[in-house]
Amino acid sequence: MYAYEDALYFSAADEQELLVLLADRATNPDYDYIAKLFQKYRETALGDRNGTSIFKRLVEVINNYNKLSHGRVILQKYDSHTENTLFFAL
Repeated sequence: MYAYEDALYFSAADEQELLVLLADRATNPDYDYIAKLFQKYRETALGDRNGTSIFKRLVEVINNYNKLSHGRVILQKYDSHTENTLFFAL
């Protein structure tokens, strides 16, 4: 990260050009842009926070943990008809 900032500073001929480079979001994106980009990636890769694909992945992780014999994890799935909540028991 610091190497990128250093490269920006060294590539500018003067302070005015540096200000233009720092203000240009095409070459220097801000934190919110990066956070939204990661959020979009996460939704694409895992689905919505309460979507089915993230819970399928959670079941895989729990099954792998149980196979390693470090303990036992029990997962109760959420049922919208009975409104059971999701919980873990170790």
